[in-house]
Amino acid sequence: WLKVNPVLYKILGYTESEFQKTTLQSLTHPVDLKANKDSVKQLLADKIPSMQIEKRYRHAKGHYIWCKVTTTIARSSSGEPLYYMSQIEDITEQKQAREVLAEQNKMHARLIRMQQVFEHTTDGLFFTDVLDDGRFRIVEINPAFTAISGVTHEHIGDPFDENSEYGDGSIEFIVSQFRKVVATKQTVELEICYNNNITLTRYVPVLDDNGVVVHIVGMSALVTQQ
Repeated sequence: WLKVNPVLYKILGYTESEFQKTTLQSLTHPVDLKANKDSVKQLLADKIPSMQIEKRYRHAKGHYIWCKVTTTIARSSSGEPLYYMSQIEDITEQKQAREVLAEQNKMHARLIRMQQVFEHTTDGLFFTDVLDDGRFRIVEINPAFTAISGVTHEHIGDPFDENSEYGDGSIEFIVSQFRKVVATKQTVELEICYNNNITLTRYVPVLDDNGVVVHIVGMSALVTQQ
């Protein structure tokens, strides 16, 4: 370093005396050192007037700070390079925000794909909440499940148990299987008849962080249609 303004000391958490004991290479993340070599060569060869890169510098506390670095070269009258001049801007918050946004976009894309599968698969799918009072509540069904079972969105949202009137009268047996899933925390697989449609059905538990079954995912594949 030939000359550094106090702003950079503040960004990286060093005192002036501490900073003067460092080098550009010692502060730069190892991955970024390798990535910058080609751009530096072009800058030195005067093939580009300046370069702008995003790189990480090591903070005095040990973590890395993302910075946007714009660099030019001061040259002699004959064009020989004398020294680098860099403007360094802390972009850690912007970088983190971009990363969060990118992850949200990826998640959104995954959710769209999952929704497309949910809507268009030929297997019946439904999601059920396991309520604290021991009852259950269907919260979502796909069109295939409606076609197989006759259960429509009008049935969604109402809590039910063994004593509820629901669908074609087989609710008591279904609830007993739900309770088996909750008790064992294991998938239950069985043949079940919905509206004269024989299905191979699976009830799959979804556990919370404490190992408690909080949802049941139902998957019904049509075996025979009567």
